[in-house]
Formats: sequence, structure tokens, C-alpha cells
Amino acid sequence: KIVETEIPFVILGYDIDNDAYVCWNPFKIKDRLNAKSNVSLYSRESLQSQIKFNEFKEDYLSNGEKIILFDRENLLLFFEQLPHLFDVSEINQHKNKPKVSAELKPVLPQKLVQIEDNTLIARITPMLKKNRVLEAVEVCSNFYGDKYKSMSFKDWFKIVNDKYQNLNL
Repeated sequence: KIVETEIPFVILGYDIDNDAYVCWNPFKIKDRLNAKSNVSLYSRESLQSQIKFNEFKEDYLSNGEKIILFDRENLLLFFEQLPHLFDVSEINQHKNKPKVSAELKPVLPQKLVQIEDNTLIARITPMLKKNRVLEAVEVCSNFYGDKYKSMSFKDWFKIVNDKYQNLNL
């Protein structure tokens, strides 16, 4: 019955060794449900072992199918970010069905998981090179202002410290 609905079908695989999940595209996975009586889903252990805390890793399988890998601790955040992790327009393309009645609207993530803004990176890199991590934390927090209201000092410190660690490798 799920194949005939417009509801996304989320399948998660759990890797106990790496404490990580993998998710296949919920808008394409339905096509595989009717193909065989035994549906086979796979990922790569090498990808799952590289997952970092507060990271959603995007990769593609050999058949071109997109997968998202993430740490178990981010399960709730994953469901909050699901509409942004896969191409939502595929809902409307699935089997040429009409548009869903309620369009999915993007929402801002509640927490930033990594710093990707090149302007900010250029600003904090000299600080990090001088081991001024706490100053860089303050700059990041001020840079994003009220955009990530739910982030604590610990959250900001985590992402800045990750940048600092990568800089010193």
C-alpha cells in the first residue's frame, strides 16, 4: 500500500559497529519494493566508519543512488533535516503523480554542524593558527547572530574545535 501513496517511505539501515545509520532516498526507494519479493539494500562499511558527530555524509552507490549516512546521536536532527537532504522535487516526479497537497517548505536547521562559509573561515583561520579557539567561537556565534538560536557554547565550541583540529593535522 505504501507504494501507491505520496508519503515518503524512509528506510534506515543501522551499523552497530560504527554506531551509524544509512538512509536511502525515500522518494525513489518505493520503486525497489515492487521489483522483487526480496529487496536488497546496501551501503559501504568504509563510508560508515568515516562518519563524524553532527555530520550528514552524502554519497552515491555504484547504481547512482544517493544515500545519507549519519551518527546515531543525530537521528532526531536527521528527521528534522530530511526534506533538505534529498531532492524534494522528486516527490512530484515519482510515477508522474500530481503534486502533493501540502508542499514541503524548507526550514532552517536548529544547529549548525560545520562551518562552510568561506568568509567566516577566512576570518577565524588566523585565530585558530594562533590557538585562539575561544575567540574564534565568539566570532562564529556573532557571525551567525540569531540564525541558530538553539546552539549552546558547547555546540559552537565543537564545530570551531573541529576546524582547529583539521587545521593542525
